[in-house]
Amino acid sequence: VPVALGNVDKVRVWHDGSGMASGWFLEAVVVTNMDTNESWRFSCGRWLDGSKKWVELTADGFQTQYMITVVTGSDRGAGTDSKVSIQLHGDHGESEAITLSNSKTSKFDKFERGDTDIFDLELRSSVGDLQSATVMMSGDGLLAAWQLDHIIIEEVTTQRKFYLWGHLWFKSPVFKTRL
Repeated sequence: VPVALGNVDKVRVWHDGSGMASGWFLEAVVVTNMDTNESWRFSCGRWLDGSKKWVELTADGFQTQYMITVVTGSDRGAGTDSKVSIQLHGDHGESEAITLSNSKTSKFDKFERGDTDIFDLELRSSVGDLQSATVMMSGDGLLAAWQLDHIIIEEVTTQRKFYLWGHLWFKSPVFKTRL
């Protein structure tokens, strides 16, 4: 029996993982209302396999918005000229590694000693309830070491916040840690 769904803004896709080599690459899902011929496209572009057996997608044009607040430590030499990236991990999957480049609070020099940098981040699909994040530093620049004090990740629509207390020194040329 057909059911009117109204506007579709999210879909959840999963598989049971049965069978040999059961993983598959999901490019996109298209949902079409057969009465109105209206369609919604849900881009994915990721593998569903192993520990990632399901994903929740938002319709193209709909974004999951996060506000990332990065606080650099206050010790001498805490700031860095390196590129800093973050990858979000949730119960629905993970984001790509995203370089934090457009600070709302520091137009020229990001990640300086004692500074707070705020970044707006938009993802095509939600990672679900945030479980952890991976922070990476490129090791580029003259002053490559960096002291991360903490990061606050807020999902803008739900206003849920996730706190990562680091108090870590990133000293090697390419440093990566999961908090």
